[in-house]
Amino acid sequence: MRIYQLVSTLLACGIGFLISINSYSENSVLTQPIAEAEQSQNTVKNSTYLNEINDEDIMAISDELKAILDLNVRPIKRIEAKTIRLHEILFGSNYYNIRYAFDDTRIANDVFEARTGNCISLAALYVASARYVGLDAYFQSVDIEQTWEKRDGHYVVPGHVNARIAHPSKTIVVEFISTYFLETLSQKKSRKISDKRVFAEFYNNLGMEAFDAGHLERAETLLAKAVSKDKKLDFAWSNLGVIYKHQGKLDQAEKAYLKAQKLNKRNPTFANNLYVLYRETDQHKKAEALAKRVIKYNRKNPYYLAQLAQTDMETKHYDSAVEHPLNAIKIKPEEEQFYVELSKSYYYKGDLEGTKKALIGAATAANMPENQARYNHKVKLIEQYVNEAQLNTSRQAQF
Repeated sequence: MRIYQLVSTLLACGIGFLISINSYSENSVLTQPIAEAEQSQNTVKNSTYLNEINDEDIMAISDELKAILDLNVRPIKRIEAKTIRLHEILFGSNYYNIRYAFDDTRIANDVFEARTGNCISLAALYVASARYVGLDAYFQSVDIEQTWEKRDGHYVVPGHVNARIAHPSKTIVVEFISTYFLETLSQKKSRKISDKRVFAEFYNNLGMEAFDAGHLERAETLLAKAVSKDKKLDFAWSNLGVIYKHQGKLDQAEKAYLKAQKLNKRNPTFANNLYVLYRETDQHKKAEALAKRVIKYNRKNPYYLAQLAQTDMETKHYDSAVEHPLNAIKIKPEEEQFYVELSKSYYYKGDLEGTKKALIGAATAANMPENQARYNHKVKLIEQYVNEAQLNTSRQAQF
């Protein structure tokens, strides 16, 4: 039995190929260091999705920030120097040190106050600030390699937004992880997107964050707002379908998925969500029409491959049980759980050396010290067992 899970698309920042350069300033410096920036960072979990937000709130900046920009950025004449100085003040470690956080969608002013936000939030703050000091700034969507983040009962497929600054002889691309680089050095395809599209994507993010927090009605409201702002925002339609499905509104879920698929037939995520819906509602002919594409898509999803390993172990197909987590690790080598699944597969296959190597991989990938200690302890137990077995074999041979 193959397992298919819902995939919802949350637009949030992914780290691409970035080239750092030294910070640059011209004709202006901050009058005092901002030593308190780290202390002022908001540690309270973000709940922006609960607030009533209008389009004008998303890019509004405070009088405090305007005063800083007037003093330290506006006087700079050269476009490139002004662009870098603005980036330095907002994101530089010696200044406001605003940091990236994946699930942290905030309006621009809240980003400045909390010193944190995801890529669409950081882009909103930067573009708003850049326009305030006279730069011709706009948003762009960046095509990044598709990845999956596992959540409770669904996966998140991140996207990416950054900023561009118009220049007479070149286009300047601005990133938000202590990095700034020129378009000629970028390895990623990108396209300009309107403020209207960004606002729609912003509401999409808030909707998915509300969904993750269990606020289904609020999630529905925000995603409905997203597709009302931009009726061609395909992944927001798919996400709205996810919400409808969780609410038991299956007819509306199907319509939303079909709308997403009509807008973008090349995105296999939408076919996957339709396939799951059709299977669960016994619409087998419709499901069968999507099956091949969905299977091909899911085999690129490392979490799906890890699930296949569990299924194969239950049916005692140990060779393929080893193969699936190995392939998952090739896709996402930093995921601790894949090494754990691999160690189980090797163990049931009777390969203790493979089990040991997989546990060492799990210890390397583990973020929590207690997990590292547990894996290392298991490695020692295996080594002890193997040594004792070899010693017993040697004694028997001598006898």
